[in-house]
Amino acid sequence: MGHKCYISRVPACLSVRECSGKLYLCAAIILSIIHISSTQEIRKWPTDFKRCSLSDPKLDDCILQAAKEVMPKLVKGSKDLGLVSLDPMSMGNFSLGAAKGPITLRVDLSGAQLAGHSSFNLQSVKYDRETFKMEMRGLHKEIELTGGYATKGKLFRVPINSKGTLLFTLKNMEATHTVKFKPRKEKDLTFMDLDITFRINHVDMFKMDLYNPHSTRIAGAALNKLLNDNWKAILAAFTPSMEGVVQQRFTEAFSPLFQHLPYEEILPPY
Repeated sequence: MGHKCYISRVPACLSVRECSGKLYLCAAIILSIIHISSTQEIRKWPTDFKRCSLSDPKLDDCILQAAKEVMPKLVKGSKDLGLVSLDPMSMGNFSLGAAKGPITLRVDLSGAQLAGHSSFNLQSVKYDRETFKMEMRGLHKEIELTGGYATKGKLFRVPINSKGTLLFTLKNMEATHTVKFKPRKEKDLTFMDLDITFRINHVDMFKMDLYNPHSTRIAGAALNKLLNDNWKAILAAFTPSMEGVVQQRFTEAFSPLFQHLPYEEILPPY
């Protein structure tokens, strides 16, 4: 009894007996499909992008300068490199939770967007060639988070229950971005899986503007005043969940770049 063998994207279906006479043709087609699909996934480092080599004794300085030159070119995304828009960046739906001391507040955001982070003033870079770990420190002058929100909880025993749109603004935020690369060999090339960690070190100001269309102007102004009068305590309570959301989204955004761009293209040995 004949079994059937299927070749992707080839309309004819051949039995084993029929295939036996055309074994080399079947193999050639299959290998061609595998070769085409694999070569299409490998990308090249753009020729107009600064590139550093692993043998550079001042590698950290080179990466610092390269990042400053390359990042503005990637802000709106790059189809060739598989990058979506980085600023503004779609953050989707997520929750910020706070249960610290007198603050028990949960904010559910929908259709959120993050903007302004591309103005990051990168100040230092440290890259460990052995552990594939990169630490970047710098200053975000102003970041804005917008979207729909629904919040419920208590702030200093004051009950809060509100729904509408929000604008969160962080000014002069000092932050550390740590990228942990995990090498993955494919044939003669090295690709990187990555995990980005984000830490907020200092913020000069955290401003919250909530607009509830179902609330009176006086009630809305009172809520915003309550929040902004206590922004330091709220920021401290929100920081862990904020960091978690940012590092998850940035890992997702930058992963395609390293999935299809070989390590040897980004940091050649010489």
